[in-house]
Amino acid sequence: MLKKALSTAIAFLLVFSLCAGIIFLFMPEAFYSRFYFGSRIIGNISVNIDGREVPVSDCGLRCLLNVSEEQEIGISGNKLKVKADGVGQYGFTAENSGTELKFYIDKLSANDCISFDMDFDIDTKQRVIHYSGSYKNFSDGLLKAENVPVSGDYPLDYEHHSIGIYVNKIQ
Repeated sequence: MLKKALSTAIAFLLVFSLCAGIIFLFMPEAFYSRFYFGSRIIGNISVNIDGREVPVSDCGLRCLLNVSEEQEIGISGNKLKVKADGVGQYGFTAENSGTELKFYIDKLSANDCISFDMDFDIDTKQRVIHYSGSYKNFSDGLLKAENVPVSGDYPLDYEHHSIGIYVNKIQ
């Protein structure tokens, strides 16, 4: 009797685990709000100022949600992590030796999990930022999530808080 109950319980756990795994692959957003306690925005950033590589950990880095709510950022070398439970625009400002870089990431849902990899080349003589990289929104489904390329040039001279590089523009 005990052997039959144990084998039934094991079979149930296997079927449950298989179903949960399939749901996670196709609809991971069902898990993020309940079981995913890690960072919701994860980035790998390379910053070059006039040909000199500057680690992100050497920059004064700030993150604001919707221009007003300060967010805690975890930084390790060139990697950053933000819990980012809120919905809206996450504005990042990196400053090094008087040179300021602003970039933004938009989150449509609190359950979004966004990963990005960006290279910023700042030329202070020509006053331009060359940027390239990609982002991935895992909430689209792990099997559907694709790297979306982002690249362009942006003038280094801007004054308004909402002007900068938009990594993933809401459409």
